[in-house]
Amino acid sequence: YRKIKRREHLLDDFKEKALRDSIVEDNEQLNNRIKKLKELIDNLPPTCKKVLELNKLYGLKYDEIAKRLNISKKTVESHMSTAFKKIRKGFDNDKLIMFFIYNLFPRF
Repeated sequence: YRKIKRREHLLDDFKEKALRDSIVEDNEQLNNRIKKLKELIDNLPPTCKKVLELNKLYGLKYDEIAKRLNISKKTVESHMSTAFKKIRKGFDNDKLIMFFIYNLFPRF
């Protein structure tokens, strides 16, 4: 009984250490993703970047953005589509990017 308990205790310690190591790695990956996302957004064309920021950071609807920038709603939709395509392309190898983006920007 004592042998089994000691073994279980060692396994619990091992699981806990593995989980802590995993969390540290996840934080590093998260920081790398955030950095890459910021770079991709900074490299967007100026109007495209502005439309994305107004929608995702400030929560404006497409109609509000169109009025503010004196462009049509369809142009706003086009800029958003372009932004999403470039961001997805930049994260081509990262299968969890959309999950990450949805968590970082809930309105995305």
